[in-house]
Amino acid sequence: MVTRLRIVLGFGVLASAVAWASWSSGNLWYFVDLPSVLWVGTIILGGWLVSHGPVGVFRAFVCVWSADASTSVELYAGAKVFERGYQLAWGAGMTGLMVNLIVMLRDMSDPSKIGPAIAAALLAPLYGVLIAELVMASFHGCLVSGMTQAKHVVSEQPGPIGGVGHSMVSLGYALVFAVSLLALVAVLQNSHISSDEARAVVQQIHDAFPSH
Repeated sequence: MVTRLRIVLGFGVLASAVAWASWSSGNLWYFVDLPSVLWVGTIILGGWLVSHGPVGVFRAFVCVWSADASTSVELYAGAKVFERGYQLAWGAGMTGLMVNLIVMLRDMSDPSKIGPAIAAALLAPLYGVLIAELVMASFHGCLVSGMTQAKHVVSEQPGPIGGVGHSMVSLGYALVFAVSLLALVAVLQNSHISSDEARAVVQQIHDAFPSH
């Protein structure tokens, strides 16, 4: 019962955050891209089925909902499922970003489409991060916490999932930085500003960060 209350409370907070984001942005559809959703979801589901099979994945979700009544062996198996899901979510988000960038870079003849294309490219890693950190990591932690309270503890404990996440985060930051540079180049190429105006902008940036 305690585990179920934690799940309901956690996802209630998540739903509130989504509602606030849609209200603050003025348009929830800015954050919706069906191809990115299908890409991330398909990679996670396919990787899960290959690694653990449909039965293993189903039992992992059952353990999350009834962690208080599950054995340590069941909790351990479920934790491994969500550990794999964490890795898959991060990988799906990053590969989705790269695929969208490849599609965008193959045709940049229309400058008006560059901004929406970059925005769509960033949605795949956004979905990956949200699923990895808010769903997979949370469920993994829930099952690991349940293992410490079980009567029979397995000899091997599931390890932390932050190691893989940290490398994925570094890759994600690098890719997002590359996307930002592409957006800046596209804007400068189509802004038609003069060299004097460009130097003025650089000087303003320099003045904003004075040297000591």
